[in-house]
Amino acid sequence: MKTSATLKNFTSTEGKNIVTRNLNRIMDIVILDMDIENSTITFLHASKAALDRVKKELKCIGFPVSHLQLQNNKTTVID
Repeated sequence: MKTSATLKNFTSTEGKNIVTRNLNRIMDIVILDMDIENSTITFLHASKAALDRVKKELKCIGFPVSHLQLQNNKTTVID
């Protein structure tokens, strides 16, 4: 499933490199796009478990998800 996420603190190339490095360790996802200007990342994930791992990893490395939009246009705001 394709998902777009808005991240907190995602404002630099260094942050982009950190996110890329850490999410590439999760085998069930593929990063499609990362936009520093809009603080967003778009990726494919194979399951809800993979999505949960992405959210957990992003929170651990200091880029928590503030907003999710799944492919079916379902929007989730996370605090």
